[in-house]
Amino acid sequence: MFLSVAKKILLAAFERNSKLITADFQKDFMEEKIKHSYQVLGMGNLLLKHEACFERLSKEDKDYLQAVVLLHDVGRFAEIIKKKSGEWVDHGVCGAQILEGNDLFNAPDCVLPIRHHGHLIDYLYSDEDYKRLPETMRQRVRLVSFLVRDADKLANFYLLAKNFKEIEDVFFAAYCFEEPYSQKISAEVWVDFMAHKSVRREYICNFADMALFFVAWVYDLNFKTSFEVLEKLKIDLQEKLDSEEIIVDDVTFEEKGKYHFLTITLDKIGGIDLETIVDATKIVNEVVDKADITDDSYILDVVSKERGE
Repeated sequence: MFLSVAKKILLAAFERNSKLITADFQKDFMEEKIKHSYQVLGMGNLLLKHEACFERLSKEDKDYLQAVVLLHDVGRFAEIIKKKSGEWVDHGVCGAQILEGNDLFNAPDCVLPIRHHGHLIDYLYSDEDYKRLPETMRQRVRLVSFLVRDADKLANFYLLAKNFKEIEDVFFAAYCFEEPYSQKISAEVWVDFMAHKSVRREYICNFADMALFFVAWVYDLNFKTSFEVLEKLKIDLQEKLDSEEIIVDDVTFEEKGKYHFLTITLDKIGGIDLETIVDATKIVNEVVDKADITDDSYILDVVSKERGE
């Protein structure tokens, strides 16, 4: 019941706001967010299936959690409209406000996880609504928050980005850097990253900071299954590349504007040339396409360790 209602709420939010825009690229962007919401639901289902903390939940409760995961970006469509008119809003906060008016989804274990899914977890813990809850409900809110946050981040590795090459960054140009191409990481960002902490947005001063901000998302994963998803991708790639004596040095996620990139860094004894990178990219594409997490396509960036990107 909950999930079927959530699907209707999500579709209604999309249709209501899509009528207010005329530019094709904005409509395309909204459609991508619908697809992303279902990708996040897929990741949420994976976590619900494999994490022990969800095993004893009733079928109805799991249905409710699926609905919460699907609705995590329900405020995104209104956010797009507001940003179009120059008003800066937070889509998580906007989504929580929408659901506060719905009798099925106005409970703290839905509203609070959605309100803060795009923030550092500290924002949830300092929320006065959260602090007023009894400890048993706070535990529930934390669990649902971890589910939503992990599902969202994992889905971003596989987020569709096709047909967006010519779209300007009109929605998320939150930062105006004086030295936009500086590669020097700010001290505050580096301290957080080296302490295995998520990077605070207010510390971001340049694109190098921004890149590390998204890489540091790995420090916000909460479930064993989440790490297994990332490790499985790396292992699958390594098995395919072994015959070429190529090493998978790293697998990272990076967001540039509204684009999402899955970056595979390769290495080889004696160095790796461009021709080898091209051949390896074919193998990488085959492995990722066969991953059992999603059937969607996405942007891959296969690079050499020497390139340092």
